[in-house]
Amino acid sequence: MTSEFRLFTRVAVAKAKSVVANPDEPADPEGGGGFAEWAMLTLHALHIELGKSYRVAVDLPSEMPGV
Repeated sequence: MTSEFRLFTRVAVAKAKSVVANPDEPADPEGGGGFAEWAMLTLHALHIELGKSYRVAVDLPSEMPGV
């Protein structure tokens, strides 16, 4: 099941990066200020796919070494 989420996350990242203005922006820019736009889109997609809270959506990628 984890590999399905990893695959979903990789696809979501690729699609999100294809529609944002700055796809090369780091996911969590130094100095704070929040996540990159593509990262927010990916987290939203995970939130919808999992049917869980945003907290779970944010925690899940940190537990996947390949993402």
